[in-house]
Amino acid sequence: MRACLIKNGAKDDGSSVTTVQRATSSILNNISFPMTLYDFDEDFEQFNKYVAEEEKKDKSMFEELSRVKPHHLVTGGDYEVIYEGDKPYSTYLVKVEIARGLYSGNTFYRMQLLRDKARGIIVLFTNWGRNGDTGQYQHTPFKTIEEGHQEFVKIFKAKSGNKWENRDNFQRLPKKYRLVTFKEQNRAKEYLKKINFKDPNLVSSTLSPIVFKFMRRVCNSKIVTKNARWLDNRLLPFHNLTKDRLLEASQILNHIKEIIDQIEKKKDQEIKYDPETADLLTDLTNEFYTLIPTT
Repeated sequence: MRACLIKNGAKDDGSSVTTVQRATSSILNNISFPMTLYDFDEDFEQFNKYVAEEEKKDKSMFEELSRVKPHHLVTGGDYEVIYEGDKPYSTYLVKVEIARGLYSGNTFYRMQLLRDKARGIIVLFTNWGRNGDTGQYQHTPFKTIEEGHQEFVKIFKAKSGNKWENRDNFQRLPKKYRLVTFKEQNRAKEYLKKINFKDPNLVSSTLSPIVFKFMRRVCNSKIVTKNARWLDNRLLPFHNLTKDRLLEASQILNHIKEIIDQIEKKKDQEIKYDPETADLLTDLTNEFYTLIPTT
């Protein structure tokens, strides 16, 4: 290239090719850049600590959201339900005695031991009445948790015949209130979501038409909600209608049917009133409505 330039009239200034400075990259070689050393083990430990802290926050938030709330009838302060460990001082009792009539023999009794977060006042909230009604309620103040606890367990024993500390092994006693155990959550109509099976964005089903039709009915929130109207959702939330509870209720209905079938076979005979059979049918019916509360 040098010979070509001279041939075409360029002047030779006598400088050597080797004296030409290298490209800009050569300048970078003369500059010292700070070196960053990565400690992957330390980073991993820090990440684990971060995840653990986030889990604690999520757990605390979940536990706070899942804590039993004061009943909506509780008024007069900013109350919270008092806990003993992870067990709340909150209970719901029912008593069904159909021999006394549909309403007078289908009653409930609710209790909660509360603390006013602002003033520190202890209050025993009680609520009683006929199932399906709001009922009557009362706020009884106490100076200390010990006094409130003493009254709470006293009433529980009087109503149910069981000690509060033995409630996990609750024994059903005649003529006494029964313990309704459930964890409050949203009602069926609040957490059952509608599905538009005609939505073009849904993936096409590969099920046979008859199976698809069945699944569509099972997943139809409108049908489920409509057929659950007979259930008293305040006494037994929909999500607590467990398989074991339904099976036990089904056994009771089958037992009642067997008794009625025996009576029907003797309907042409002259039979005197049988108080034992009547009492048995009454007890079985009471048991059914205790398992499956209805309005």
